[in-house]
Amino acid sequence: MRHKSTIRKVGIRRGLGGWGDVQMALAVAEQWMKEKGEPVTFGCPKELLPLCENVPGIEALPCKTDHAEKDAPLEEFDQLSFGRKWDITTPCIEYERALQPNVDRNRTEIWATKLGLKGHPHPRVYLTDKERAKASAWVKKHGLGGRFLLGIVPRSYSWVRDWPAWYKLLWQLKVKAPLLTPVIFLAGVDDWNAVEYAVCGVPVYRPNIRDHLALMDRCHFIAGVDTGPMHSAVGLGKPTLWVFSHIDGKIRTQGYKKAKFIQRTDLECCPCWYEARCHDPRYFALCRSVAVEDVERHILKQYRRWLCFTSFSRIMVKCLRRPISETGIMCRKHAT
Repeated sequence: MRHKSTIRKVGIRRGLGGWGDVQMALAVAEQWMKEKGEPVTFGCPKELLPLCENVPGIEALPCKTDHAEKDAPLEEFDQLSFGRKWDITTPCIEYERALQPNVDRNRTEIWATKLGLKGHPHPRVYLTDKERAKASAWVKKHGLGGRFLLGIVPRSYSWVRDWPAWYKLLWQLKVKAPLLTPVIFLAGVDDWNAVEYAVCGVPVYRPNIRDHLALMDRCHFIAGVDTGPMHSAVGLGKPTLWVFSHIDGKIRTQGYKKAKFIQRTDLECCPCWYEARCHDPRYFALCRSVAVEDVERHILKQYRRWLCFTSFSRIMVKCLRRPISETGIMCRKHAT
């Protein structure tokens, strides 16, 4: 609930970055509230405010971005006064550039240290029952009930993080996992390979962030590149598989439960983070050439685990529905 007063105790601002940066920064705001016991006013770009919905103890307001023109009007967050205020827009990139390629902390840890926090913040996403029901209706509408839903996040806004072999992987899974349906999360209908993805899965164009999150929550497993929705998948508690190129996957997913990653480790210069010498297109062709078989192996492992659990559950349901005499189970007094 927003208060009419223009004074707040604590303000935390993230004025740049995309989906993932705001999701991680929001985790730091939550950690402050847990450790200090004080409500937090969180400022971020207006278009990413839906990520902050339903977070207990957090008042989320739009802030003026660092890329905005100087004469651009101030947003709600910028018009408030704070007892304590932190801007965590730049410390992470400064830290990473200073230590590359030997970066040793995830961005949430970098920000938590700046704010004097002891814990390691992790992203969390809070969905309402209404949002979950809407996602369930979508699954039913597309006839996906009883199938293994594999969420795919194939693209990042930074092309150097993309993995070019998703299409080949999905066709192989189509043969090897007949009960698997890829749910492919795309930025929009103008995505460069949206038509190809529509052939081998169910494409989801981002209608709004909350719907996007609710549909991700319905997936059994989510695989993707280093991009914002993957951090939200972690926040939803979903098992994830990350495909990395030049960013160190071990650090980026540090402390993330149920998160695994794949990355080329046989290259002398990978991972390099932001080294200028790595802007050679030939290098990106190498560091992005993660084997399809490696990604497929992780996905099929999750699929088979789900298949075993589903088959066992169906057998148990059938047994419980039958009369005791038909199941072959006898009471002790009848056995004697």
